[in-house]
Amino acid sequence: MSERTKEVLDYVYKHYVQEGYMPTTRKIGKSLHMSHQVAHRHMKKLEEAGHVKYLGRYCLPVLKQPTIEKKAVIA
Repeated sequence: MSERTKEVLDYVYKHYVQEGYMPTTRKIGKSLHMSHQVAHRHMKKLEEAGHVKYLGRYCLPVLKQPTIEKKAVIA
């Protein structure tokens, strides 16, 4: 993940925690000094990486769950 994409991810999560909803790509772009098209490209990269999910025109965060190693138990 590029440094700029990480910056977008950090902003998105910070906004989500503070405001209770995901920012628009226009808001992301304006806040991080980029066009909304570039913000959209970064959000698509984050979606491919599993950090956010688009549902129609809305974007939702996806909190990755830690993987749990299963160990065989011999009875």
